[in-house]
Amino acid sequence: MAKILIVDDSSISRNNLSTILTNAGHTIVAEATNGESAFNEYKKHLPDLVTMDITMPILDGIGAVTKILKEFPDANIIMVSALDQKQMVLTAIQCGARHYIIKPFTSDKVMNIVEEVLIFSDNAKSHSASISNKLENAISDIDLAINDIDKTLDKLEDTPVIDMPKAALPFTIENSNQELHITVFNSIKPENFGSLEMIVQGFLYINPITIKLHLKQIEHVEDGIINKIVDLARLTEMNNAAFQLHSDKPETINYIKSKSLYLKTIT
Repeated sequence: MAKILIVDDSSISRNNLSTILTNAGHTIVAEATNGESAFNEYKKHLPDLVTMDITMPILDGIGAVTKILKEFPDANIIMVSALDQKQMVLTAIQCGARHYIIKPFTSDKVMNIVEEVLIFSDNAKSHSASISNKLENAISDIDLAINDIDKTLDKLEDTPVIDMPKAALPFTIENSNQELHITVFNSIKPENFGSLEMIVQGFLYINPITIKLHLKQIEHVEDGIINKIVDLARLTEMNNAAFQLHSDKPETINYIKSKSLYLKTIT
């Protein structure tokens, strides 16, 4: 079960969330009534998940998300907002929040989103650990090879570590006039679609809404990407929303439709 920090300036909302989460077996490690207090409580308890209100005194939810993720980039934060705050929700997601819950919420809705974020986080950590182990093994092999080539290079241990810049996100998101525009670039990988699906699912409460997926400068689309696009389209259709596929290269769209009868019939 997860350790959870609840952040909301409304005691009623805090109590409701606390009841739902504790009944599900989770532990509330702390509560906060503003973003500044939320940062301090996060630093103190390092919770597995945070529920974050948007409108609060001193420091609002978006400011708190930015501040927490700057120091703790793996933090799992779920925004809790009113229906008329969808643009602020989108801003929070672009800042790194994982998902969001709309007030008034139900117990089932809260738990579905909490479980989804926690499962996604666990999978990401497992994937990261696997990559880390492979990198450590590779580095170990390289060190052994270097020692075999020239054992006199005893100064290798003093070689400085170079911090590599973080890669840019392979997609952008913009919400406008009941349309969610998702632009993906040629660096997109199948594993990136997990985040996209979570974001899209969060916006499907808007009715009506059209999900528009734009492929930017993508000439060749691998089967794994096509399968993920189909999954995204099915998710949209199951929630009675419209899905559109666009590209700056018509031949790319034609190729994708030739590989997927489903996409050919709905786009």
